[in-house]
Amino acid sequence: MDPGEFVFIQEMGTGSHKPKTKSLIKMHVMDRVVMKRRGRKEEPSRGRDLTAESSRGDQSSSINQYVEHDDLRPTVGVDDMLRLSGFSLQVNTQTKILLHHFLNYTSKSLCTVTAETGWLKYAIEDSALFNSTLYHWAFLNYSFLPASFQSQQNLLALKAAAIRTLASQFQRATPDMGSDPPTFSDAMIATVACLANANFLCGDVEEAKVHFQGLRGMIRSRKGVLNLGFQGLAARIVRWTDCCHAQLSNMMLSFDEESSSKEVTPPPSTFLDSQGLYDQPSRWAMMGEIRSMSKELVATPKHLMAPDRRAALGFRLLASDRSILKRIHGKNGYSVLALFARGALLFSHVVLRGTPRSSRIITILVDQLKEALIFAYTSEDDIFDDHPIALVWLLLVGMLASGRENFQGIWFRLCLEKACGGDAGLSWEDVEALTETPNNISPQPFCWMLEEIALDLPCIHTSILC
Repeated sequence: MDPGEFVFIQEMGTGSHKPKTKSLIKMHVMDRVVMKRRGRKEEPSRGRDLTAESSRGDQSSSINQYVEHDDLRPTVGVDDMLRLSGFSLQVNTQTKILLHHFLNYTSKSLCTVTAETGWLKYAIEDSALFNSTLYHWAFLNYSFLPASFQSQQNLLALKAAAIRTLASQFQRATPDMGSDPPTFSDAMIATVACLANANFLCGDVEEAKVHFQGLRGMIRSRKGVLNLGFQGLAARIVRWTDCCHAQLSNMMLSFDEESSSKEVTPPPSTFLDSQGLYDQPSRWAMMGEIRSMSKELVATPKHLMAPDRRAALGFRLLASDRSILKRIHGKNGYSVLALFARGALLFSHVVLRGTPRSSRIITILVDQLKEALIFAYTSEDDIFDDHPIALVWLLLVGMLASGRENFQGIWFRLCLEKACGGDAGLSWEDVEALTETPNNISPQPFCWMLEEIALDLPCIHTSILC
């Protein structure tokens, strides 16, 4: 055993470990897993990329080799980890290898349910949360899984196991008639949030809404999101699920409580008051935090970040998105400020998160932006007469998010051509590049859109729908 594999624990006797000892072992094992994972990323001699941006072929051949040739060495470490953590549930070989994949490959999503956030040390304490964790992670990273794991049957088995265990937990948590109201554990709430979140992003939206309704009741029983545990991770998955529901349903956030933690709340300068945009439309009042994160990602792309920095970036992006959503659904949902917020949310998804342009959330947000622009022109006439640069920026973002895979991109392109004409001074080469450049590595190609000088156009026709 290598030096430093385990901390020294002094405990006598042959019985089961004390709870404090179990927790210490579990946390140390989790730390060692993350440290080894980080070390492998930094070893050039390995000759392979362990990030989500690595080639699908490299990942597939690695895991397929384990399955096809019965090379089960990775499961040995998983077995030891499960045993030392006190996890008693029997898991099959495929689940063990999927857990190995979860631990050693960076998720393409900056979600809560990843190894770098420390999520697993809580999931491993509850069988329903453990199964929903693997289901959620595999569902969101489905296209990057090896061919042997791209099976709906395997995903449904994990989901069914989580729901069965959750149902029995609900029965125990629900008291008899006349008793105190039920109290749901952090693990139960996190399990339901995982199920809802995966379906909002990739699965059945109607099923997701059913889970979300249940989640609302569970949060009420705990008297709000701020009372959840897991060192803030339970609240984070609930907020992200709430964020997805609000975006896909075009509705206000359901859980509007905010923490005073710096990790969760963006700095006060992120958004100026509503007058900021009207007094200085060219200064991009709502883009402060987005510009800051963009510069950081140019300096260090997501796939090169240490796990703790990726986790912190996920917190910042979630806080920023939720603040933008509040602007979208403010008192006047079709003001220039609200429309600008819709563009900022799309820009955040496509450029900072690297969300695929063909994903559900992008296509829906693009449709919402188009409909909001049309409604604003229908009800307010030339709404952008005093803010022409904001109009051009929104049309650019619409094109960027649509790409060439969405027919809506044609609408944004035609509107942009009408707005700019031939004498506006916009570089159409840059515009064309937006729809051709991959958005999953670095925001560098898109950063010119954040600089006001790049959009200092001499002539803009704002009556694009007349």
